[in-house]
Amino acid sequence: MISFNASVWYVLTLGGHISIYHLLSEIVGYF
Repeated sequence: MISFNASVWYVLTLGGHISIYHLLSEIVGYF
């Protein structure tokens, strides 16, 4: 769960919609 938290913080720090989209894609790919 630490990795997920880090990813969220990473996206928040970047503040880019593309990053959020990429994160969503990664989550979908993980599942």
